[in-house]
Amino acid sequence: MGTKKNRKKKSASLKAEIEEEMKRSGYDRTSRNARFVSIGFIKNLFKSTNPPKLQRSIQADLETLKREGLELQDQDVVVKKLVAHVTDDASKLYAVLLLVDQSQRIFQLYNNDHPITDRIFEKGENSCDVPYCSLQYLKAMPQMSDIANEIFEKQWCIPPILRREVHQKYPVERFRFPFQGAPEEIGRGGGGGVFKVKVAEGHLEAGDQNYVRGSVVAYKEVSKRTGMTEERLMREVNSIRSRKHPNIVPFFAGFSAGRENPWNITHKIECLHMLFEHTDAGNMHDWLALECAPEPLADMTERRRYITNCIESLISAVTFIHSEIDDFIAYHHDLKPKNILLFKGPPDVWKICDFGMANLKHHEDESGTTHGPDNRFGTYDYQPPEYFTDDSNSKHGRPFDVYSIGCVILELTTVLIHGWSKAGIPEFRRLRGENTEHACTNRPEKPKPDHSFHNSPNVVEDWIRHLREGTDIDEKLKILLDLITEMLVARARRIFIWEVDMDLYEMGGSRTQEHLKHHLRKVVQPSDTSLNDLNNEHNPLKRAVQKNKAWQKRILKQNKWSTRKPEPSNQLRIKRRETGIYHSTLKACQYTRDFECNTLFGRHDMDVKIAEGLKISNCVGLYGMSGMGKHTFWVEADTEARFQQTVRKIGEEIQLEVSEPENLFVSVNQWLSDSMNGPWIMVVDGLDNSAVAAALKRLLPRDSGQILITSKNRAILDSLDDFLPPRKRKQVCLQIENLAVSESRRVFQWHNDDVLPNNSEMEDLLSKFSSPVLIKLVAKYFLNNNIPTSELYKSIKDGKSLKFQERVYKDLSKKYLIFEPLITSMPQHSAPPTRFRSWPSAELRLLGELSCLNKDEIAIRLIQQNYRNETRLLEMMGLLENCSYIGKGRIDSARCYFMHETVQELVRQWVLSEMGLAALLNLHETALCMLITLYKDDKSNEADAKKIRRSSYFWKLRFMAHFDRFLDFAREFSTKLDQLDDLECSDRMVHSVITFSHVYLDEGRYEDAACVLEFTRELYKGTKYKPHLVRHLSKAYILPPLSGLHEEERSKAATMLAEVIFKCVGPSDNEQRWLCVLDLADIHCKSLRPEDASAALQSLREVSVGTNRGAPKLRRRGKKIFKETVESKLAIMKQIAEAKVYTARADCATTPAVKNKECSNAHTAYSHAKSAISSWLPGERIWVLEVDVQMAKVLCKMDNPDSTKKAIETFKKLFKRLQAEFHAPNRVWSQKRLWDIECQIACAQLQLGARWEGVAVQTLERVLGLYEMCYGKRDGQHDEHTRACAHHLHEAYLKVGNASKAQETKERYSLLPMTYTRMPEVIAESRWFRKWFCTIILLFVISILVLFYNFRYSLTETGEL
Repeated sequence: MGTKKNRKKKSASLKAEIEEEMKRSGYDRTSRNARFVSIGFIKNLFKSTNPPKLQRSIQADLETLKREGLELQDQDVVVKKLVAHVTDDASKLYAVLLLVDQSQRIFQLYNNDHPITDRIFEKGENSCDVPYCSLQYLKAMPQMSDIANEIFEKQWCIPPILRREVHQKYPVERFRFPFQGAPEEIGRGGGGGVFKVKVAEGHLEAGDQNYVRGSVVAYKEVSKRTGMTEERLMREVNSIRSRKHPNIVPFFAGFSAGRENPWNITHKIECLHMLFEHTDAGNMHDWLALECAPEPLADMTERRRYITNCIESLISAVTFIHSEIDDFIAYHHDLKPKNILLFKGPPDVWKICDFGMANLKHHEDESGTTHGPDNRFGTYDYQPPEYFTDDSNSKHGRPFDVYSIGCVILELTTVLIHGWSKAGIPEFRRLRGENTEHACTNRPEKPKPDHSFHNSPNVVEDWIRHLREGTDIDEKLKILLDLITEMLVARARRIFIWEVDMDLYEMGGSRTQEHLKHHLRKVVQPSDTSLNDLNNEHNPLKRAVQKNKAWQKRILKQNKWSTRKPEPSNQLRIKRRETGIYHSTLKACQYTRDFECNTLFGRHDMDVKIAEGLKISNCVGLYGMSGMGKHTFWVEADTEARFQQTVRKIGEEIQLEVSEPENLFVSVNQWLSDSMNGPWIMVVDGLDNSAVAAALKRLLPRDSGQILITSKNRAILDSLDDFLPPRKRKQVCLQIENLAVSESRRVFQWHNDDVLPNNSEMEDLLSKFSSPVLIKLVAKYFLNNNIPTSELYKSIKDGKSLKFQERVYKDLSKKYLIFEPLITSMPQHSAPPTRFRSWPSAELRLLGELSCLNKDEIAIRLIQQNYRNETRLLEMMGLLENCSYIGKGRIDSARCYFMHETVQELVRQWVLSEMGLAALLNLHETALCMLITLYKDDKSNEADAKKIRRSSYFWKLRFMAHFDRFLDFAREFSTKLDQLDDLECSDRMVHSVITFSHVYLDEGRYEDAACVLEFTRELYKGTKYKPHLVRHLSKAYILPPLSGLHEEERSKAATMLAEVIFKCVGPSDNEQRWLCVLDLADIHCKSLRPEDASAALQSLREVSVGTNRGAPKLRRRGKKIFKETVESKLAIMKQIAEAKVYTARADCATTPAVKNKECSNAHTAYSHAKSAISSWLPGERIWVLEVDVQMAKVLCKMDNPDSTKKAIETFKKLFKRLQAEFHAPNRVWSQKRLWDIECQIACAQLQLGARWEGVAVQTLERVLGLYEMCYGKRDGQHDEHTRACAHHLHEAYLKVGNASKAQETKERYSLLPMTYTRMPEVIAESRWFRKWFCTIILLFVISILVLFYNFRYSLTETGEL
């Protein structure tokens, strides 16, 4: 009985702690309850392990249930399960049950068919469309129906989690705000008050908006006024949520509830609440009004740089606001200096805020927002003139913002030129206020004096002229002032904001035309309607022509900008016959439903191009892989039989009675040529056969009708000179581009009504299926197999391989003869079905080789490594380009090609099904040989030309995207090695794999390195590169930071090395024997077996590092067997290995004295090795760095603060040097070395005591985040680099006394104890190796002695001695 009472007390104490926290937290409000308990507190309370409060509380709950008749077989197991359930999934639920004294019900809720969790407090999980647990839901739940009212009321004591992605509505009278302290008002704007406040731990999930937990946020409250619609209230949230930009204030979360501080208890009004990033640095209005220049900006040069950057960033932000995102555009409608906030740096950043007057519109709705008495927007001084001069029904869109930001930019330019003197902003404002010639006079309530821009256009014009005439004005400032002028003119002539962005980008520095084109494509906004319908005198294309920017014309035309009105065709001047009879074979088409009334196949901009082409020629050709698919079937031309059948149907339709095919062609030609039968239009679909093309020439007349031809092969179109005029070939031969993602989404949902998630992962998937027929197959696959698209999204997010893709591609290959234009020979009858014994054409093999390379950048120089006949290669590439299998481009002025992922996968599937796995392996082998050949050439040529000496890592980086294709191949077939028994790979392929896998080792991608090396080792039957392959593979096993936990891998590596050492018996194998013994010794050291490592090193006696008067000296025993450079490297490597032996002895030492002695020996050995490298191999800078790292690690092991400080200084120097020389910023893995050094610095700082502990913990937390972001998870497990850093952080938390954080880190990253286990296999092999080696040495010595005594005896016998 005493125990039961004690357990009741424990449960009661848990509730008491929650209630006490509720009294302590929150703040006072007279008209509502502002007390609450945070989720962070609940989780920390339940995770507390000293004492285990949650466990004791649940034990008490189970005792209560047992007294009520519940029978439990294994109570300890049940307690553990319930503790885990509450901690992970039901902490809020259990806390609410505690508050209503019903905590024992957690057992029933857990044993439900679907365990009840905290998700009942979220929208979509409680069968009610509300973001909380509704009373209706609780009453319908058998386990809680009798306490439904109590649960419903108490749930508000723990406020909901506020999220960025969704907007939730909470009851006005019950919601409690999770704020730590009362909000402090800092301003008013956009219809509501703005405050600063801190959100309690665990109550704000801001997505990827860089919210720092516990930091101050800006909080805005907007009341829903009488008559205000929900759509109007939500404008600000909808606008800013869709617009994430570095110069737009980040939006953290939004929700609807009652007022945070209601006037009285009965004041129940719904408000919109929003949370943003906060700053104390002020706004641009106050910054412009300063009386003197801020400290760094007094200098004109610095001020110009600062303000120019500010202008460019603000224009970029407004361009982004105006851009089309998910079919919607936005506008701010209140741009002014007060709505631009400063966030202090370095560097300082200006961000646009207050979207209270913003709006979202569909991109096809080009009207804007109507202003009137009930819908006013903007600030008077910055409103454009049309706001006052147009009638009340007129609408205002993006030009409104262009004018407003133009005013702001003019003020910034004024400060740029005049600084903060009175001759600048104050003078400009005075002139506007004193102006009496007001342009807009129909506003009686205008302020006096009137400082607006719109009412003083003459003053603004004079001021811009005044700025242009300044003494320090250069050409760039004049361009800026011209842009401002174009932004402040009347709306009909006003420039678009993206044009301003483009001109500023072009003005910003020396950029190549390719960079300019790339930026224009990124910012340009298409013309949505014809110029015939636009009431707009400004035309970006005309402006580009006037400013001699010819390079912009093509991009603008692609975005539907035009300089002339469409005109009717003059090509066909044929009088249409008045008749009620219309002939068509459309009814005979197989897939009529696919194009009748179907607006969802995308590419509607192609209609315009076709219409333009038909004005030039009666015949237009469409070609390309993305046009693949049968949408129209007027004339089927894919085979001769179908073509003749279609012609016969045309003859039947026009009632021709002809039996012979040749006579039929003549008769149809005569009928089509008769002008009385025209005009007609014909679609020739799938013209990929040259024989059919020749027949088509005989069939069709040149006039009397219009012809549309589709083909995969442009060369077929080029042969139709009679129909497609050569001089106008570009205008009448149109390539069908890939579908845009938005169009792919519409095509998918046409065939599958399920809703696709709107996120980047889904967009990436849709971009892979770029043609309508492919999208259709994907949609049908999910529809036919009853698979919801939510499962598809989950698979993508979890990183699982999408097996359905292979089925889709196989179906596509069977249904459509994708590579028919390249197949010149068919399989023999004796061959297996659908199998080719050899490649049908050289072009198809070339395409297969290209599919084994990175699809985005296939350099012509790379392909030439396997094709020395350049003319023939260009012919084959031309054919592939004509068929749209590849495209042509340039990168850094070098010619290259690209291939869409769809084509890449289709080639792979075709090779596997028609040629077999051996052919696919052969293609990868060829690709790898290309890589190694070009790598060697580039490294040699560039190094010689530029006298460069740098890490081979950098030479290899440009090839790694190609090598990753082989990694994907190895991953796929590494589990199918039984299919590879009869396959082999060449020495060159192995050499390539070894060379480029070294990059994976350098970047810490050990699993990837092991994958390609293991795969290659299984295939390689040769001996030349066997030692190299084994050594690299063993490194992949032992280099991971937690390799000490993997006994199997270390044993495997040691076994492989021992086998290679045993086979290295010839003089030519000496170098490889040395390297393998050194690697084996390294494994012993990592296994903390220094004596075995030392014994292995004793067998390496040929060379070593000695000293002579402090200088390194190469010691050689016996005759010279290595080249000089090789001798030096081997001797140094042996010296380093001996230093590692000393380090391992230090790790095994039991007393500080022995440990320090061994560390000192190790440091001396490393010093000798470093000295030898510097003297003998001066170009090996990276090797010196690696030795420095090891020396610093040894210093950290010494129990001496001075040594630790010295180690930290060494690490910092190394960090700076690595940062400057040895990492590639664009390749995140390359920065692993920097993160490793930072971890070492933090661990060393922890040894120096409390002063450095906080800094060390912060460093480890930051670096852990970087590791986690870079390496991610694989099969649900964190990468070893991440877990190794987590180990350091765990130990740091324990050292600073933060046990809860240490436990949380241990659980999150699944940390195991860092222990090293013995390896019996390695020890046995090592001892066997020593015994074998000693026996050989003994026999050798005996043989020498025998020879010596025989020689001496012979001399004695002859009398010569």
